[in-house]
Amino acid sequence: MSTNSTRTYRDFLTGPTVRIGCSSGFWGDTVTSAPQLVGRGGIDFLVADYLSEITMSLLATTKQKFPHMGYTPDFLQNCMKPLLKEIKSKACSEALAGLAKEQGVELNIATVTGDDLMDQLHTIHGKSDEGRPMYSAVQSMNASFPIAKALDHGADVVVTGRCVDSALTLGPLIHKVERDLDQLAAGSLAGHLVECGAQVTGGIFTDWSTIHGWDDIGFPIIECDRSGQFIVTKPTESGGRVSIGTVSEQLVYEIGDPSAYLLPDVTCDFTNVCLEEVQEDVVLVKGARGKSAPQQYKVTATCADGYRALAVCPVVGPNAAQKARKTAEAILKRTRNMFDVLQLGDYSQTHIQILGTESSYGHHAQSSLNPREVVLWLGVRHKQKAALEVFAREIAPAGTGMAPGLTGLVGGRPKVSPVLRLHSFLYPRKELSINILMNGKLVEKFTSEAAIINVQYPETVVSPPTSAEPVRGDYEYRVEELAYLRSGDKGDTVNIGVVARNAKALPYLREQLTTHAVKDYFAHLLETNSTVERYELPGIGAINFVITKALGGGGCRLYDATLREEALKLRKEYVASTLSLHYSTIKPLKILYGRGQYLYDENEQPYLDCINNVTQVGHCHPKVVEAFATQAAQFSSLPFQSHDLYEKYTKRLLKSFQNKYDFVFYVHSGSEANDLAMQIAEAYTGHTEVIVIEGAYHGHTVPLMGLSSYKAHQVTTAGSYSKNPHAWIVPCPDPYQGKYRDPLTAGRLYAEEVKKVLDEMKEQGTKVASFLCESFPGCAGQVKIADGYFKTVFKYVHSAGGLCILDEVQTGFGRAGDYFWIFESQGVWPDIVTIGKPMGNGHPIAAVVTSKKIAKAFAAANNVKIFEEYGADPVSLAVADAVMTVIEEESLQKHAKELGSYIMDGFLKLSKVHPCIGDVRGFGLFIGVEIVKDPLTREPDGTLAKTIVSRAMMEYKIIVMEDGLSHNVIKVKPPLCFTRENADSLLRAFDEILSELGK
Repeated sequence: MSTNSTRTYRDFLTGPTVRIGCSSGFWGDTVTSAPQLVGRGGIDFLVADYLSEITMSLLATTKQKFPHMGYTPDFLQNCMKPLLKEIKSKACSEALAGLAKEQGVELNIATVTGDDLMDQLHTIHGKSDEGRPMYSAVQSMNASFPIAKALDHGADVVVTGRCVDSALTLGPLIHKVERDLDQLAAGSLAGHLVECGAQVTGGIFTDWSTIHGWDDIGFPIIECDRSGQFIVTKPTESGGRVSIGTVSEQLVYEIGDPSAYLLPDVTCDFTNVCLEEVQEDVVLVKGARGKSAPQQYKVTATCADGYRALAVCPVVGPNAAQKARKTAEAILKRTRNMFDVLQLGDYSQTHIQILGTESSYGHHAQSSLNPREVVLWLGVRHKQKAALEVFAREIAPAGTGMAPGLTGLVGGRPKVSPVLRLHSFLYPRKELSINILMNGKLVEKFTSEAAIINVQYPETVVSPPTSAEPVRGDYEYRVEELAYLRSGDKGDTVNIGVVARNAKALPYLREQLTTHAVKDYFAHLLETNSTVERYELPGIGAINFVITKALGGGGCRLYDATLREEALKLRKEYVASTLSLHYSTIKPLKILYGRGQYLYDENEQPYLDCINNVTQVGHCHPKVVEAFATQAAQFSSLPFQSHDLYEKYTKRLLKSFQNKYDFVFYVHSGSEANDLAMQIAEAYTGHTEVIVIEGAYHGHTVPLMGLSSYKAHQVTTAGSYSKNPHAWIVPCPDPYQGKYRDPLTAGRLYAEEVKKVLDEMKEQGTKVASFLCESFPGCAGQVKIADGYFKTVFKYVHSAGGLCILDEVQTGFGRAGDYFWIFESQGVWPDIVTIGKPMGNGHPIAAVVTSKKIAKAFAAANNVKIFEEYGADPVSLAVADAVMTVIEEESLQKHAKELGSYIMDGFLKLSKVHPCIGDVRGFGLFIGVEIVKDPLTREPDGTLAKTIVSRAMMEYKIIVMEDGLSHNVIKVKPPLCFTRENADSLLRAFDEILSELGK
């Protein structure tokens, strides 16, 4: 369409201009926009965008059922019909022609076809990825030139099939102005800015509270001159705002690499685009550069993938979140039972989310929330429609047969709808045939290759960010205080644009918003192989992040995982019962993934992990994962060869022992480390006798099982525990439950028990090889060794010619807070130290650390070479080095000290109210809470401890564990990224559980 509107921007634009308004950003946008733009916008062209991938899928499905459809009826009824007289696709074109005839308006209606590739399906299956399902629709994203050609032929209205969003605006600009690469890039940017409608005029703006007039928000208008400069504005006296902030937010929306924004017409470079607010609600845009277009088109293919249904139910009242989750789990269990009877098979996916509990925030959620109003969001998928019809009927009965407080079903009974999968790939543009029809008659066959302009311009140089250290101050800011922000996603790829409000803020944003920081923040939404890239846009002072493998593919995350019941069945059938499950008597968890201090089950329910000291710095820490992946991509197993990581990490590890030792043996696990330590002690001393404490656990090899008397207390079958014939067991130096309880004398008296054993050995004509003890016995009940015990024991053992071995498998690497190694608290340095998998954050690497003198003696006595193919392989050492880096960079030892003190103080306060908490002990984040029947008699209460553990998991989604010889000590040894908010959740759960139990 054309109007000779009066131009008002001659001071900023030169020569003839083209003025274009966009009335729709998606299928379903407001019907008020087109009249607003036509009546008040003074536009030459009106464009409407209905081009999202999900819309294309829905239209393709509709077209299969009704061949005369396949377009958005909104365009006819809400846009064209009311405005047809004022304005003066094949199916859409025919419907539009009928509408014009009905109103007596003569229109030249052009149709651009060629996007539908279903007739080339056999060829496409050969060129796209193998193993894909049969497609129900295949459409290419075509270019702008056919639209321009249609306008050249005199079209009043152009109806096009699937094309790239920006082509709707670029087409008219090509029709009116020159066509060099920079102009194409500028026109594409103009189209990109307006393609989402009101998003560029104040919609979803960071500073949303400052935007007024949402009821009549102005839809965007661009006015472009021949040079490629253009302004962004909106109709006069409309709501919203056009500013540098609103335009820059839309500029960074879903652009990926801003230096290579790929479109069918041109490859755009937006890195040095500049914005200038020349008047109120008028922003001048310039600086886009163009390079040759790709030789391929993007093609989107649609295929059917079963059915889905969604139930949304408000839930109110006390403990609303717990009610909602229990109700959802019961509905799933009931319907699964019904599916078994009907032989329908299980769900392919399920998803439970409790809106109002910040569940979408993952480990950033406010853990103190206990809302009285939530919304249950229960999504399911199934291969059969009949199964989900059963599900839909079983939602309403929950209102009378399950938890109180379900107040209704949003939208009524859930609707069953087909699931459409999208698959995108590239396809040679030369193999596409595009036809332009006018009023139903072919007027031109367009060759895609003819639209490619091959002129090359010099590459844009993006100045590297300054490396100067930003000035420090006393203030902290939220990101949104320093920047405008806009996010968007395409399938499983997320874009997050950050635009500095002021150039002075940009260095701080660059420093803090690293790829590692962004990946860590969004870890709960990412797959383990997710990547994060950061790009610079110096022209507008912005950075753009592109995150892959996010959001479970986009939309509602539903895992195609083996379901809990099936998994447990398979485990029972194929896995030995000796590999026990936590919570085996109530509800074993099925964990899909972990992030930080959280584990997530098959419904994405987060559980606060308070016991996993093996993942020292947190589940799947980005730096640890990256170190693993990077080194694994180079080489892994390297037996009998040297590599730099070996020497580098060994020096770093020995430094953590204040260089008291000079030799390291690398192995796979704590069990192997302790086994090797015993061998070394035997070789050095020439003797075999070992002194261990009651309740010890040192590993699962045959010699170590015989030394681990903790296992003897778990024996249920006679003869299943065999004491090592060389083991001498002494009392556990426990000043709370042991035989000596006076803190002033306990250490000395327990040490005398060791001397008695040494004297007995002497009487029998044998000698000690080693004294082996955990620095802080865990399985024995988180025992804090009596003061002075180790010093005295070491003196006695050394006098008898033995070595002292301390087991730091669970407690090392800064977990103790005040000490990097917990034995330092006793002022001793053992002859040998063993360390385990926390060293690699769970990766199978462990070590034995000792002196050169002892190591040489072992080498001299042992003619067999130690062969550990993976104990010291480059991947394991890269992971271990990354763990050490994280501990240092994130100050986790200091954090463990401060947070550990906070937690222990919290439990001590609870013990004043709940006398069943008999003792609280520990160092840093290695804590034991002893549960007793009577604080005076200290009689253990294992039954109550087990109840606390079960209820903490079932009701509060907090994972703790009971241990000790009477199973009455609750362990708290979480990943070191545990937070104060997590601590508060743990303490509150204990308080509420014990209060309800009257303890």
